[in-house]
Amino acid sequence: LDWRGSIVLRYRTGDMTKGIEYGRCHFCGKTVPRIRPDIQRSSDVKEFQLTKLKGELVNLNNFYPLLSGMKEIEEWQVEIRKKNNDPYEIDEIIIHLCPKKDVPYEKLSQTVQKQIKDDMFVNVQTDQMELNTLLEKLGMETELKEKRIVDNRPKV
Repeated sequence: LDWRGSIVLRYRTGDMTKGIEYGRCHFCGKTVPRIRPDIQRSSDVKEFQLTKLKGELVNLNNFYPLLSGMKEIEEWQVEIRKKNNDPYEIDEIIIHLCPKKDVPYEKLSQTVQKQIKDDMFVNVQTDQMELNTLLEKLGMETELKEKRIVDNRPKV
């Protein structure tokens, strides 16, 4: 390392970070790019789900704490598909939501979209579903494991 410092992305050790910060460091005041402090070990993740969405590498495991931690959501499912079901179109991320009773869907939709944009840097669409329909899509009580994240992109 020289006086300017350098960014080392640690793929070999399995470290993952949300990205690189370009703003002013609140410790030293410099504006050099640096790795974000929230580093995660890939060995700590039970099921590693890393995929490319719209040309950007996204850790799908980040959906779990975000959506499960929102008390306004009864159930949720993330669906990844291609626009117009065309294998050469862009990727779409649709989050099927069932809000809890007395929770306005429009406000919840805006909150979910903003939270995911801020934390994961991807744009999503939301879709309101009835609880029974969503439970059926999740495979709740009919499958061994619930299908929280479904990739419906056609294989090329």
